Amino acid sequence: MLKPGSRYSNENDGCATVSGAICPGRSWHKVEFDDGYKNWYQHQDLAKCDEDNQVPECKGNRSTWNAGWGACSTYVEGNVNHLFCSKDISNGLKAEEVCSECQLCESIAQADLEEDPEPCNTRECRRRERMRRREARMELRRARIERRKARREALRQEWAAKFRGSLFI
Repeated sequence: MLKPGSRYSNENDGCATVSGAICPGRSWHKVEFDDGYKNWYQHQDLAKCDEDNQVPECKGNRSTWNAGWGACSTYVEGNVNHLFCSKDISNGLKAEEVCSECQLCESIAQADLEEDPEPCNTRECRRRERMRRREARMELRRARIERRKARREALRQEWAAKFRGSLFI
């Protein structure tokens, strides 16, 4: 399987059967995953497949959790909030701990409704996926700018209230 957090970890989360040895420092090797997806990878991008990889159960109340940027439903992959799953906190819980949309925890109700998506095997599908990722990066940049503006405005208001009537403002 692809190492979580590696440069290609978002391409496939399945297991692969490897016929030969893939050694550190060697060239690229073609890997075929059990779902039919094929690509070239180096040793540094691969990890032993862990079939018992259990996702923990989500904590908190997903229906009331909101860190100020939207409810759990806005953290689905493809939305800009998905990129902030590990950063957005409300009531001491991060989005990744409460929202199953972040794909780092699983709610019992969500597990029953979940379907396996169709694997992306065609060139057109991969092109659409690249375009979607590019759009997500641009959306992330816009969201960062908006968050910075919101932070600056909050600081301005805080300072204005703190120093109201003084000579500094």
